[in-house]
Amino acid sequence: MHKIRVNSCASVVSKTVPNQFTNLFRLKLSFCLYCLVLVSSSLKTYGAIALSNKPSGAVERNYNLLISQLRLNLGTGADFRWDSNFNRSSSNPEPASSITPTITIDAYWPISPYLQFSTGTSIGYEYFFEAGGNAQDGLVIGGINENATSRFDFDINLGNDALITASNSFSANIASASFQNNAGQRQDQPFRQFSSTNSIRYAQRLTPQTRVSTSYSFNNTFTRDVTNSNDAAVNTAINNSLDSQTHSISGEVSTQINNSLILGLEGNVSDMQYSEKLRNDNRQYRIGPRITYISESSLTSSVYVAFDQLNFDTTNNPAAQDNQSTTLTFQSSINFIQRNRLSHSFSLNHLQEPSNATTSNASVLESAIPVNFQKNTNFAYNLGYPLNKRLNVRLSYMLGKISESDGGNEYYEETISLRSPFRLNTRTSLSTSYTYFKKFGSKFTEFNYDQHLIEITFQLNI
Repeated sequence: MHKIRVNSCASVVSKTVPNQFTNLFRLKLSFCLYCLVLVSSSLKTYGAIALSNKPSGAVERNYNLLISQLRLNLGTGADFRWDSNFNRSSSNPEPASSITPTITIDAYWPISPYLQFSTGTSIGYEYFFEAGGNAQDGLVIGGINENATSRFDFDINLGNDALITASNSFSANIASASFQNNAGQRQDQPFRQFSSTNSIRYAQRLTPQTRVSTSYSFNNTFTRDVTNSNDAAVNTAINNSLDSQTHSISGEVSTQINNSLILGLEGNVSDMQYSEKLRNDNRQYRIGPRITYISESSLTSSVYVAFDQLNFDTTNNPAAQDNQSTTLTFQSSINFIQRNRLSHSFSLNHLQEPSNATTSNASVLESAIPVNFQKNTNFAYNLGYPLNKRLNVRLSYMLGKISESDGGNEYYEETISLRSPFRLNTRTSLSTSYTYFKKFGSKFTEFNYDQHLIEITFQLNI
């Protein structure tokens, strides 16, 4: 459920900003200053970068404010959210509702035909009318959803056949992990998550039909307000157990066989290290072929099958049982457009990934045993239909089966979502959404719960 996870409820940052947040903000500011230096130097040297005279097409970007060549989209808005079960409890669901006034900034600077800079973010402050669990007023950065981020990107075109992209993203939101309480019941627990990712990617076209790309990324994640005990020292350790750093290197080569068929080979290596040893560090290797088919009748399909191996460092946690997991993972999707209006998307996936759950009470640190990994098999369907030029309807459904590595727990997750973005005019838009999330089948009764989310978002471009 990571990528369309619904058990995130609201992006909040406490009024007392932690030192780590300050450090990340300073790193982000330093990155911005570095970007400005690179921009200044590129104004003088872009001719050395250029290998052709192909224009970038930057003039086609929409904007509402133009300062020299800098294109800006400035906006303001508000987001209302209601969550029926903020603390993700089966026996004691607590509702939470909030309103978040926001400002949005998107900028695009075509420094040359071969070097472009873009950035965008959403900043707001969330006020809770009623608060359940750990909900409290706070700053919102990057957007409400778990995958929303603020970003800084540089695209450097090395002629027509090569591209370098450097980017930085930062987000602050609510995520969740699973802990067992003193009564031996496991429960999903919301907490504040701060994440910063720096990445660089290089893509090269070798022939008119063949291209390769490689990328490196570094992610730094830390958490706050994870509480599972009345002992302050224990809570600090639990917080730190979710702090992590991840290095990832990926590569891809693909070739177009004909007008419809593309064959490729993709691989990835990632190394994840936790700041504390309550959870085990892991290294993941994944490599396999991808086949993509594009028809002339608005149908696209893709299949990716990979050899996937997860290795865990359990040296400092001898109670952990799982040192390695090897499996064959796959991702498949079919997308097509019916009568040039109605779009359908189907996907079937089987993946393994590190887990953030514990199989015994984390309040007693010496007895806590991490669930090293989980295997997720899921099916998803998405439907999109434009009722008219201003109103769209989007319906999605997902059902997933999750098996944990300790073999002692297996459960299901189901999501139904309906969203209707409505463009009032060229400057204003209104979006409403309803999401139902259910977790069931677990041997832990408190771990089985359902959740209703309602969100109304208003956006005005200045």
